[in-house]
Amino acid sequence: MDGILLVDKPRGITSGECVRRVKKVLKAERAGHSGSLDGNASGVLLIALGKALNSMPILMGLDKEYEGVVHMHGDFEEGRLKDLAGKFVGKITQTPPKRSAVARRPRVREIYSLEIVKISGRDVHIRTRTQAGVYIRRLAADMGDALGVKAHLKALRRTGLGPFSLKDCKRLEKLVVGGKDIMPLERVLERIGTFK
Repeated sequence: MDGILLVDKPRGITSGECVRRVKKVLKAERAGHSGSLDGNASGVLLIALGKALNSMPILMGLDKEYEGVVHMHGDFEEGRLKDLAGKFVGKITQTPPKRSAVARRPRVREIYSLEIVKISGRDVHIRTRTQAGVYIRRLAADMGDALGVKAHLKALRRTGLGPFSLKDCKRLEKLVVGGKDIMPLERVLERIGTFK
């Protein structure tokens, strides 16, 4: 069983648990995911099966799109927030959060876009497209710091991964034995190659 499966990971389980469930349903021997989503996040999770695991270095580097809610712990000026949003677009230096699986040293990553979708009280709804390796949880905290208030990421949904979106994904409960939902690696790489 070789190929790529795109799953809409639900909130409440880790990416690793999502892979375990996929392996069980599909009776796959080898599987792994690219780009972890923590238990409180949902959305596009790419799972490589069998020989497709060999392409993980390519799959791990795909750009990502997210929608999220940043909760500010204090009052702030909406106009100032909208002015500051543009300052987070471009190359940024981030230190991964304590809960991350990588070394906690500063690294440069790029945020391609950051849109303030709406503001509901102290909840700021954002939409962003980023280079692989950007921590949205860290971005949320940095947005609060720029406003002079504490902030945390209240909700997060990954809506895109490279050329793929939620419409390409299967829900875990809809997976069927037999692997008809698995995309051949060649087709996936072809879509990645033509993605701009």
